[in-house]
Amino acid sequence: MCIKTILSVTGKNGRRFLSVLLFFTLLFISHNPVFGAEFVVPGADGAMVESFPANEVTAGMRGKGYTSFRGDELQEFEFEVLGVLRSWHPQGRVFLVELEHPVLEKSGVIAGMSGSPLYIDGRLLGAVAYGFRYSLTALAGVTPAEEMLVPFEALEAGEGERAEKEKSKALLRNSLARSSAWIAEDYMRDPDGSDALMLRLLQEFVAATLRPGGDFRSGIGVERLSGASSELGDFKPGSRLMPLPVPLSFSGIDVGRLGDLKTVLGSGGLVPVQAPRAGGFAPFDPDRDLRPGVPIGALLMTGDIDIASMGTLTFSDGKRVAAFGHPMVDAGKTDLPLALGHVEAVVPSRLISFRLTSGREIIGSITQDRQSAIIGEIGRKAPMFPATVNISGFHDATYRYELAGHWRYAPMMSLYAAALSAQRWEGMSDRLTVDASVRIKLRGREEALVLENVYAGNPLRPSFELVMAPIQSLMLNPFEEVEIDSLDVDFKIGEELKAAKIESVRLEKQEVSPGEKLRMWVTLREYHGPARVEKITLDIPEDAEPGTTVRLYISDAAAVMASKYGKDPGLFRPQTLDGLIESLQVMASNTRLYVRGDFIRTGLRYAGEAMPALPGSAESMLKYGTVRGKTHPLMQDVKNSIDTGWVLDGSHGVEVRIN
Repeated sequence: MCIKTILSVTGKNGRRFLSVLLFFTLLFISHNPVFGAEFVVPGADGAMVESFPANEVTAGMRGKGYTSFRGDELQEFEFEVLGVLRSWHPQGRVFLVELEHPVLEKSGVIAGMSGSPLYIDGRLLGAVAYGFRYSLTALAGVTPAEEMLVPFEALEAGEGERAEKEKSKALLRNSLARSSAWIAEDYMRDPDGSDALMLRLLQEFVAATLRPGGDFRSGIGVERLSGASSELGDFKPGSRLMPLPVPLSFSGIDVGRLGDLKTVLGSGGLVPVQAPRAGGFAPFDPDRDLRPGVPIGALLMTGDIDIASMGTLTFSDGKRVAAFGHPMVDAGKTDLPLALGHVEAVVPSRLISFRLTSGREIIGSITQDRQSAIIGEIGRKAPMFPATVNISGFHDATYRYELAGHWRYAPMMSLYAAALSAQRWEGMSDRLTVDASVRIKLRGREEALVLENVYAGNPLRPSFELVMAPIQSLMLNPFEEVEIDSLDVDFKIGEELKAAKIESVRLEKQEVSPGEKLRMWVTLREYHGPARVEKITLDIPEDAEPGTTVRLYISDAAAVMASKYGKDPGLFRPQTLDGLIESLQVMASNTRLYVRGDFIRTGLRYAGEAMPALPGSAESMLKYGTVRGKTHPLMQDVKNSIDTGWVLDGSHGVEVRIN
């Protein structure tokens, strides 16, 4: 998905609206292992495998490893220990090894091999987890088995799950709040320079989701793959090992359509790759033999598009699994569908080679995403919810999906389901009109949240405003735990771009009397078309104070939303889930032409109470006497709107005087 395309179709006011919308959506947890002790780790079918003590590893030791280069069959390879990095992180170690196999001689270390188990004398040394960019040999960093066991043991404790989840949510809310505040400040200083600012904000929106605690502005939390952009993400060159990127396999969609999100996904350690369709998921087999070395990972979306993040299984005790040897996105406690994979091919690359792996069978849930491993529970059911996307217009089609229901991933997967389905035939054309309706059903609530609007451009903007942002707001809310029960998206796409700009405004007269109806004529310039004049009226309040001047604003929906935020900021800072749902539904129609003005009424407001009909002497005493500071003008917000049938852009201000 191309973020720049969103910017190109929103216009200045549209970008302001996105800033407001993002603003109210605001709404490395690691364990230090103790090294040097001998213990056993689980193997396939509960068999116990002795680990190789980290403090006994020396250069020159040789052993064997296992992984999959094709299908789910295991291939054996050899390795030699070249050294031990003892200051990788506090109390941590990483073994530097050289892998030996005909495939690896051509490809080097492969993204997707993360978790491949290595053994010395039948004892588990650890998992392949790190590599170098541009390396001409298969040099890899290995996470010790002892480190991988720490989150495995933490699963037994099971304490603090809710507290950790709330801490993670708060971390993401704060990250998005920082970004929104920063972008709002820069926008106020330079409204015309908001393209680059908005791009960075949208990047932060995704990057903060993928890297907890990440700050796109400072680079904190996204260093894993930062650097020069490349087609496969960014694997920063240098003299130090970096965690191997995790291939994010897309089936049923061209990854070329991801556009700028490739870089953002790369900043979170995920490399978007094209993968063949899996051909459906096999039923869960509880008696399956989970052999260390088979492809395994997280299933994020399945249906007409499959998205899976795949690595390699390191060990299992028949009930639980450990894999990767490094985090997927370092999310701490999580709950994602755990799936076995099928390797279609290995793609050698001078940047970083990778595996094409598709998910084939959901076997449980990933419950922890830690610094040294991901941990899963076999047979546990992770939350998923159905999403239906109906497309009508140029082409009629219905697309169906099952999406991971985890609060961190559901918003992004919902965006993919809506936007990529709509682009199936229409592609990235900006000359479309999208009549969008979205229905979000929350578990346990009778009334669904229904959002509707019309957009000019391609379906990316409604996918963001009506799907991703509301779901993000709901799932990050600090009031109540929310589960999505279902998502239904309807996009009626017209090939004709029905858009117009507010060009000018002409008033019937410059001076009006209280109680009068003011007529005005607004010139709208159609996109690549003629001008059209629309008449709109405004009722002047009966008690408008004579001698005052009022500024009227004739504008599009974006300016109305910005004004509404300025007048009633509390609406966008709800204190309950019901309040949040109410604020999400406060959306002006993009096809309506709005006029509004703030009129000073006769009387005043004293200590918060309206006093519209005071005697002159009393009004003078309150205004100019000893109670000054408690009095304020009595204001009335007057507005009107008409539907134009076009998606409007622009805003004009004019002044009238009250006789």
